[in-house]
Amino acid sequence: MPNYYQILDVSETASQDEIKKAYRIQAKKFHPDLNPDEHAHDQFIQIEEAYSCLSKPHSRRVYDSLLQNRVRNYRVNQRYENELKQKRAKARARAAAHARMSYEQYQKDELFRHSVQGAVIKTIFTVFTGILLAYLFYIAPYWIYGPEQEDWDMGNGAKFIYLFSSILVVPTIVFISFFYDKFVENVIIGKPKGRAKKS
Repeated sequence: MPNYYQILDVSETASQDEIKKAYRIQAKKFHPDLNPDEHAHDQFIQIEEAYSCLSKPHSRRVYDSLLQNRVRNYRVNQRYENELKQKRAKARARAAAHARMSYEQYQKDELFRHSVQGAVIKTIFTVFTGILLAYLFYIAPYWIYGPEQEDWDMGNGAKFIYLFSSILVVPTIVFISFFYDKFVENVIIGKPKGRAKKS
C-alpha cells in the first residue's frame, strides 16, 4: 500500500489544512501541463489519489488503520480494504481526467466541481433558478387564463396547471443540477486537450 503521507510530503500527524496546502503545492509541481518530465503524469495521479484519501476524515481514519496495521478483526480489515480500493479507483479516474486538462482547466474544475466553494456556488445557482422557475410556474395560469375572468377561482385549467407545476418541482431541480454540471464541464472548464500519457 502506498504511503500517502510520503507522497504529499507531510507527517502522519499533519492537519487537514497542512494536507490541503501540501496537495496544492505538489499538484502544481507535477501537473503534466507544467512539468515536462516523463514521470510527472504518474506522480500527479498518485498525488490526487493521496489527497482524495487523506482529505476526508473517515477515509483518512480507515487508511491510517490499515497503514499502521491496527485492525485485528479480519472482516473489518476486508471491509476497510475494499472501501479504500473503491476510493482509490475513483480518485485515479478523476486524476487521469485532470492530467489531460491544462493546468488552468484543472484549477477551474477543482474550484467549481470538487471544493466546498463549488458546492456553495452550485447550491446557490440551483436554489435561485429553482425559485425563479417555481415563480414562473405559479404565474403561468395568470398568463393563460387571466385573473380578470369570473371563474378564476374555480377554473379547472388553472388548478391543473398548479398541480402539474407542483409535480414538476423535483424533476426541475434535478434538471437544474444536471444542467449546472454540464455547463461547468463544457463551458467554464472546456473539453480537455486530450494530452496523451507520457511514458
